[in-house]
Amino acid sequence: MSEPDQAFEIFLEATPQQLWPLITNTERLNVVTGLPQVNYREESQETGLTRRFFSFQHMGLDFVGEELPSSWQQDRFFEINRIYDSGPFEALRMRVELSPSTVEEHPSQTTCTFKYWIKPRGEVGRQFVDGMGDGMLVTIQKVLVDAVAEMPDRVEDSTWHNIPVPGNVPNEDELAAAARLTADTRKIYDSPVLDDLVGHLMYGADLDLRRIRPLEFARSAGLDADDCLSTLLAASQTGLVNMSWKLVCPHCRSGPPGATDLSEVVSEGYCPSCDLDFEVNLSSSLELVFQPHPQVREVIDAPYCKGGPASTPHLILQQRLLPGESLRAQLQLEKGTYRFRGEGIQGEQVLEITSRAASLAEFPALDDLQEGLTLHLREGLLGRRVHWPATLGKLPLTVINDSEAPVVLHLEDSDWPSVSLLAADVISLQTFRELHTGQLLAPGISLGVGSVTILFTDLVGSTAMYERLGDTDAFSLVWDHFDLLKGILAKHRGALVKTIGDAVMASFSRPLDAQRAALDMQQQIDSAMKTAGHSHPVRLKMGIHTGPAITITANGRLDYFGSTINLAARTESKSSGDDIVISKPHAAATNDAQPLIDAGWQGEEMSAALKGFDGDVKLLRFTPGDRED
Repeated sequence: MSEPDQAFEIFLEATPQQLWPLITNTERLNVVTGLPQVNYREESQETGLTRRFFSFQHMGLDFVGEELPSSWQQDRFFEINRIYDSGPFEALRMRVELSPSTVEEHPSQTTCTFKYWIKPRGEVGRQFVDGMGDGMLVTIQKVLVDAVAEMPDRVEDSTWHNIPVPGNVPNEDELAAAARLTADTRKIYDSPVLDDLVGHLMYGADLDLRRIRPLEFARSAGLDADDCLSTLLAASQTGLVNMSWKLVCPHCRSGPPGATDLSEVVSEGYCPSCDLDFEVNLSSSLELVFQPHPQVREVIDAPYCKGGPASTPHLILQQRLLPGESLRAQLQLEKGTYRFRGEGIQGEQVLEITSRAASLAEFPALDDLQEGLTLHLREGLLGRRVHWPATLGKLPLTVINDSEAPVVLHLEDSDWPSVSLLAADVISLQTFRELHTGQLLAPGISLGVGSVTILFTDLVGSTAMYERLGDTDAFSLVWDHFDLLKGILAKHRGALVKTIGDAVMASFSRPLDAQRAALDMQQQIDSAMKTAGHSHPVRLKMGIHTGPAITITANGRLDYFGSTINLAARTESKSSGDDIVISKPHAAATNDAQPLIDAGWQGEEMSAALKGFDGDVKLLRFTPGDRED
């Protein structure tokens, strides 16, 4: 490796792990150093790779060229390479290396080394290179030093710390429109979060407003996530913000824009960056995002850089390997599941890092692992599952591209926490269903949900109740009981999907929420109906099941279809009233029904023949601890 044309070091009082999310956020670094937004164009190749071309203007010059796939190893280094067709450079290569301190007095200090290899084009290019040390590089140093000084003390918070970028200065018309729409939003949902949201919309940077993710916004601002989402849903009703559905590629976890309405979403997605077709699933590949409405704020939705690792934080390692090239690395991985995959290569390989010494039986390829893990790419990644005990320390990795084509290898953390609010979570919220009744899938479109919890309730003895009370009074009781259940569902992040006679079908994205809602319903139903003026005793039957489903539009609402719904309904049929019957899969998803156990309810196993299901199905029936059958 030749000596760089420009190089400088920064000594920062932080660990490489703390610095990584800061120093790899090339988008924000480019903003604060005065670089412009970039136009990108991606072009798929028959080899399975994707070429990325760019163009931008800076200081009166046109920069046009190709950006090669970036390389990095988390907490160690990253490198960006560009080839220019026009502009002051013919080629530019930037590499940033993080080296932990070896000085005893500064155990948390890191040396950040910036290296630039630049091939200038003519005299203008040479002047650019000569001026870098007095301009951009000095700015980067100051920005990083200031960012570290403001870094939270707790390591786990540092990953959410961003380099501050210049905000917006709204004009009078924008402020007036925001004030009017804020007042309208308060009539729908009034929360202090609204003030935080409006401040973010008016004064935040374009970079932070291109896609407002509710979970990310809540965490960065220290706000309640449910409150933030309800505020954004209300604000999208009044025109303070726009909501849209964004596709999430299963590989890069980014992706192209989706649609402003669910009716525009189709069952197949395509990611141009990965040249990948994928099935749209509400639990994994469609997220809800927001943006300021143009009447409040015009946001330019264009990137400053796509090459930095911060745009794909789940990727631990990325490396471009030409035919005959190899990679050697020492990986320090936490306990968890990781996946090797690549562009230009078929298949994938799963790597499981365990927290203990494994037995010989767990090492089908122990001989391969004695000297580390070696991957040969000539036959692709063949789907092998490899276990590696963390007690052995670092994992030596060798990858040899002995194929005849270039490959971009990825190692991703399968357990990386997502800040995306996925569609499956949204459509199981009562607030969303009430405020956005028109958000429906197109006729004939059905989208999968990886897991949904379905709760069915029904009134005990409703036929006798109608005969005793008469239609008018019985209907009034039923309606009041629907209102009570709907409020409890909203409190516990659930949604009323539909009513069927006197029965209710509800959905939850979190199984634990369903049990807590069921407890509230059983504990409140009789006393609440008496408070509402109904003397007739009210008892509820309940059944809960968790599993995969299909989402469709039926009778003007989002509905669920499949065996999970059928089993949930059959489970409820085995309830006798004042109890909660749950399926075994639902119990497994809730730590063996922990909320019910914590509430003092007692469970007993039961087997039942359920219509449409072969053999007896094992269920669990829970009753209050003080109940005598």
